[in-house]
This record gives sequence, C-alpha cells and structure tokens, in this order.
Amino acid sequence: HDDYSILARASGQVIYIVTCAKMINSTIIWTRGTRGLEYPKMDNELKAPFGETEPSDDGRRTYVWDLPVRAFHWSLVILVTTSLVTGKTGHMDIHQLSGFGVLTLVIFRLIWGVVGGRHARFNSFLRGPMAVIDYLKRHMRGEIPQFLGHNPMGGWSVAVMIGLLALQTATGLFGNDDILVEGPLMQFIERETSDYLTWMHYLSSNALMAVIALHLSAIAFYRMKGESLVKPMITGIKEIQQEIHGDTEEETDNGGKVGPEINPRGNVLAALIIFAVAAGIVTYVVNL
Repeated sequence: HDDYSILARASGQVIYIVTCAKMINSTIIWTRGTRGLEYPKMDNELKAPFGETEPSDDGRRTYVWDLPVRAFHWSLVILVTTSLVTGKTGHMDIHQLSGFGVLTLVIFRLIWGVVGGRHARFNSFLRGPMAVIDYLKRHMRGEIPQFLGHNPMGGWSVAVMIGLLALQTATGLFGNDDILVEGPLMQFIERETSDYLTWMHYLSSNALMAVIALHLSAIAFYRMKGESLVKPMITGIKEIQQEIHGDTEEETDNGGKVGPEINPRGNVLAALIIFAVAAGIVTYVVNL
C-alpha cells in the first residue's frame, strides 16, 4: 500500500509538471503566432473582465483563443486521456490523481467562462435555440457558416462536455472500485449511496466518450471543408475565410468599450490566480 502511495504521489507530480509545461509551451507558441499582428486601437473595441483585446491583420487573421483557454484545452486532453486509460486498466491511484486535476480544470473553466477573454465567456457562445436551428438549416442547405469563437452547436457541446466532466469528478469523489480504492469523500455517505454514485460515474464516462467521439468527428468534418479547428487552439489565431456570423455586440453581450491597447499578459496573471484558487479548493476538498 505504501508503494502505491509513493507511485500515486510521483504520478501526481508528473501530471502537474506536464500541465505547467503545456502552459509554458502555449506561451511560446502564442508569442510566435501573434508576431506581426497588430493590436488595433479602436473606440469600439471590447474588453472582458481580465480580458484581452483582439489583434488582427487586415481582417483575415484574428486572435480568438486566449492563452488560458488554450492551456486549459490541452491540459484537459492530457488529463482526460489519462483518466480514461487508467480507469480501464485499473491503475486507480493514478486515475484518482488525474481526476483531481480534471476537477481543478473544470472549476477554473467555470470561473474563466465568466471573467475571461471575449470568446472564452459562456455568453459569447451559448446561443438560443433559434440560433442553433438556423445553424442546422444552413448546414442542410450546404452552407458552412464561420464563427470567430464556437459555433452554436460547438458551444453547446462544450457546455455538455464540461457538465459531464463535472459529473464525472463529483461522483468519483464519493465512488469506490469495490476492492481497495475509495473516493476521498466516501466516508461521509453510506456504502449503498457510494455504489450508486460509482455506477453514475461509469455511465457518465461512456457518455463522455461519446461526446469526445462527436467532437473529433466535427474536427474531421470541418477539416475536410477547409477549416482547421486544431491550429487556432494551438496558436490562438483564426484564419477568416468568409463572412463571420454571430459576433455582434448584441449577440455576445460584451459591453465595456475601451480604446487603448490592452496588455495580454494581464490575462495570464488573472488566469494563474484563478487556477491557484481552483487547485486550493480541490486540495481542501480531497483532504477533508
């Protein structure tokens, strides 16, 4: 058991080191990717709380995904993959630690979805049912409308994925593997309740894999149509190929107009503070 504890701690350190490395790597990519782009000083430029402005180059290349969103995305890819693989192979100590990491990222994203950059905010991509229906109708007519941030379907798939991840991590805190490993909060509930939550944990993991498969299919579909969804999530820069839909001030509810250029490093600092708070919350909960 002591050997497992040592392995679990070491694995946890590796996971956090990889996460930090991805954030540093994203910083380097962001610096290279935005080289040569201008930060326009416009009276109608929009700013989110702790948010960045959007640099652009003649309207064809636009900065969309801020560094915290990109770091969150690729860190989540690593941790969710680790969780799914270790859950199937029975390495439950590592599975628990990666789950704690996912929970930290989920809490961070929920906060960043309110105070983050323009396209990171939930109110910029969670559109009403009519927008979703109109988007589907356009597809049925053979049109592929382009959005700066998430399209109406993509926005709701993000919300569903975050919801499933929240359900996964919450049920995992109370679950058990019926052998050795128990969730850190199982001690506060009855065994029967824990078994039920474990079943929910397993069921939601299947739903999560289905959503991930749908997400990957959408990436492949748009790639065949000539639009890469992966590259902007690496560089932060999106190539504008046609008229942009759904990016007006009224639809995104941005508010707060500013004129001067905003230093994007402030965005990263705020994100690091929020991430530290999220990590603190998770650390406190799992050690109750």
